[in-house]
Amino acid sequence: MLADWMRRVGDRKYMTNEWLEADDMKVYVRRGYHQCGFCLDVASVEVYDKGEGTFTRFLEAAHAMNPWDATFVECVNNERLAAFLLRNGFRRYEGDPHSFYLKKGP
Repeated sequence: MLADWMRRVGDRKYMTNEWLEADDMKVYVRRGYHQCGFCLDVASVEVYDKGEGTFTRFLEAAHAMNPWDATFVECVNNERLAAFLLRNGFRRYEGDPHSFYLKKGP
């Protein structure tokens, strides 16, 4: 579903937000722009069976297929998730300690 959404969005600047729903989770995504460039914004996530790696697998796959400059995860209020993001190369977004980003490429 994410790959199809990315294809449909392409380089559009408006009307890029959408809820993607699967059997194990739903996620609200959009193409956004931040100081780190054009981003795949992961704005809200609801995982139905927590603790099974569902969001971890989604985030890894999403970042790998992301055609834009960075993957941006916003409004992280879970300290365990924040620690996970930092361990996996994400950086805190300047001015918003609850948002994180990971640039594409080297």
